[in-house]
Amino acid sequence: MTTQSLARIWLFAATVILGVSIAEAKEEPASILLSGATKTSTQTWTVHVGLEVVTGAIQERDPATVIDRSVDALLSIGGVRPQFPRKAGRSAFSISFADPITHEMAGRAYRKLQATPGVAWVTMRRESVAAEVSLAEDTRQVVGLILAPRVNSDTVGMFSNGTLTEAAIAQLRALAGHAFPSASAMAGGMIALRFTTTLPAHEALKIAERIGAAIFLEWVDLDDLNETQLVPNDDFYSDQWNLFGPWGINGPQAWDISIGSPNVVVAVIDTGILKTQPDLSTKIVGGYDMITDPARARDGNGPDADASDAGNWREIGECGGSTFRASSWHGSHVAGIVGAASNNAYGIASVAWNVRIVPVRVLGRCGGIRSDIINGMHWAAGLAVPGIPANPNPARILNMSLGSSIPTQTCSTSYQTAVDAVNAAGAMVVVAAGNNGKTIGEAGYYEPSGCNGVIAVAATDHLGFQSSYSNFSNVFKVDISAPGGDSSFYLDETKAIYSTVDTGLRSPVAPFGAWLNGTSMAAPHVSGILALMIAARPTLTNRQLYISLIETSREFNTASACYRDSYCGWGIANAHAALLRATLDPANYFTDVTIASNNNPAVVGSEYILTATITPANATGNVTFLYSGSNPISGCANVSVFNGKASCRFQASQINTTGYRLSAGYNGDYTHHWAYSNELLQKVLPANTPPVGTTQTAIEYYHAAFDHYFVTTIPGEIVKLDNGTFVGWARTGQTFKVYSLGAAAASVCRFFSTSFAPKSSHFYTASATECAKVKANSNWQFEAEVFSIVFSDANGNCPVTNQPLYRLYNNGQGGAPNHRYTTSLATRSTMIGKGWIPEGLGALGVMGCVPI
Repeated sequence: MTTQSLARIWLFAATVILGVSIAEAKEEPASILLSGATKTSTQTWTVHVGLEVVTGAIQERDPATVIDRSVDALLSIGGVRPQFPRKAGRSAFSISFADPITHEMAGRAYRKLQATPGVAWVTMRRESVAAEVSLAEDTRQVVGLILAPRVNSDTVGMFSNGTLTEAAIAQLRALAGHAFPSASAMAGGMIALRFTTTLPAHEALKIAERIGAAIFLEWVDLDDLNETQLVPNDDFYSDQWNLFGPWGINGPQAWDISIGSPNVVVAVIDTGILKTQPDLSTKIVGGYDMITDPARARDGNGPDADASDAGNWREIGECGGSTFRASSWHGSHVAGIVGAASNNAYGIASVAWNVRIVPVRVLGRCGGIRSDIINGMHWAAGLAVPGIPANPNPARILNMSLGSSIPTQTCSTSYQTAVDAVNAAGAMVVVAAGNNGKTIGEAGYYEPSGCNGVIAVAATDHLGFQSSYSNFSNVFKVDISAPGGDSSFYLDETKAIYSTVDTGLRSPVAPFGAWLNGTSMAAPHVSGILALMIAARPTLTNRQLYISLIETSREFNTASACYRDSYCGWGIANAHAALLRATLDPANYFTDVTIASNNNPAVVGSEYILTATITPANATGNVTFLYSGSNPISGCANVSVFNGKASCRFQASQINTTGYRLSAGYNGDYTHHWAYSNELLQKVLPANTPPVGTTQTAIEYYHAAFDHYFVTTIPGEIVKLDNGTFVGWARTGQTFKVYSLGAAAASVCRFFSTSFAPKSSHFYTASATECAKVKANSNWQFEAEVFSIVFSDANGNCPVTNQPLYRLYNNGQGGAPNHRYTTSLATRSTMIGKGWIPEGLGALGVMGCVPI
């Protein structure tokens, strides 16, 4: 699938069917699903759900159970009333909605169903179209339409020999305003309808919408040009489930975006490399042997510029072992996963085909010592190492598929210092989480996986479960998982990871391939994905890379313990989704959620509004407002995000002077799991509780020539108005008290406008929402927050120690807006008699409450 295939899911925004498997749908950002201009229009939809009934030792799913789950999923969406499901074939059923729903709600229903266990595919058909959809970004070329006939007593004469009759084509021509030259029968009872010429997708979608109104059609789809996915021709690619399988890294789609670049260098800090291995020989750039002990190195000397793997075999009795252990060729196996030469009709395919590998040899017989490893880290990142020539090819990514075998429960100062230095040099450190999962499997107890500033990678198997040997973390030291295999658990070597090694038991003999398991195999998948991202967008920072990687990761198998808990990291690395995020989203940062109240403290009986603000503002999804960060607030769950905000209204019905602890949780396309806001302490005070603080006097003035009123509390301004510096203004004799800024719940925003010259206007509002809207209006200039008032309740009632402040609007009379603020009912009545309009809460239009 090319980069243009992003548009495949966009079809949901404008037509009537979307056939996508669960895994494919989860790979696409939900923001694409909901693109279009019909988010708020209400329409009638029908959802068609295909069952995935799997029998056998792994799982059994009963169709009735899947149907029940699907209905429950729809019922969990506020405002959606699904009708009783109807069977639609042996392995599918359809559900209609009792009421029209918006495009946004339809999108939420789609996502809920596609995530429901047992659902194989979901399509949605829209019965009516309320508005055209703008999909200018959809660059597909479309040759025609694919139709499904609706055969019943009302469609007699529309179909013949599996295709449309001339009468039917004539109707479609009239609906579409397009002269379709032909229609032909297709497999599965579908019909292909050709355009007179190839059309861009946005034009084809409009035609599809228009003919979708025909009563003899069940649904309409685009007959677009499809391109092949970039699939390598390497001999053993078909065995590499880790690259393309359902629980692999989604390589083929990623390679349509990037296959890497020779400008990106990945350091493999390991046992060295097999320079005679054909899949690696052309990918090596420089390298260094950092092993200081000749006996450990097995090459007869200390550090040198030859990073060849001389073998790390162990004879009987060596390294405390009682058996012979052959050379592992571990570094070459890891390097092959990262960047073996690919699509060369030989050997294996790698994650990042075109990147270069700089081998750094630190492990030999009996492993490697910390000082050699730390020197290797510095050298790989281009930092100075005493006595060693500088690395002319500094690596952007350091892959360290190594670690301590004895738990230490903390990262040593020397390791942490090295990681910090490498990060400061601009490189990223990817490490294996460790293979102690069957004993003490906490990744935070080992080095370097327990260090800060590394990306620790756990291992998963071909079914999306945590590998049985893989370390995990209950203290959030594992960042992400990737395929590592688990052949011993499944008693099948093909469930491991296949990559480049040698046939030699001790020294290299001949190039070969082997199946290996481990978090050592998982880490290079992540290193390769990061290399692809950098190749596609070299300006990405480490933080942007990290966030794009983890927030686009794929969810674990729902039956896995990793799905229920967070100890396997954010998810399984997804190369395609990470590349999309990194290349198409310029923000590339964590989703940020904040919560605010427009009335805090609130007076019992009054109303307040909680607003969650999501960054980036183009994120889609929903917000649930929570008590104490866990329990959803009734009526305020799954609130749709629009333009980066979601709000919910609350009645301050119960006094809580110490405050409710409230927060907001966001779940959507820019998060893999929930993202949570800051905690807000929302206080509710008794109705007769006066604010604490000083007061000010607001003085009203009138300009006869302009027929404008103006009120101010600013002493310097009052002096100038009284002494004539501001010509034409005179006191009306009306005054009222207000609270000093910060002394009461609501701060009042003041605005000024010269857009209606020669008349100028001022405007005051205590509403945070209204203040924000006026700030966005280019006709008005925000001056400051000038004083504060108390909110009334929803009916305009004030605490007993306060009086209402009324706001009235002149409705633009005289060519410029003007507002009058008064505590006098008589003045209010006079202004209404002149055609002014009251604004505010309750029947009298109360802006808020001020001291008596």
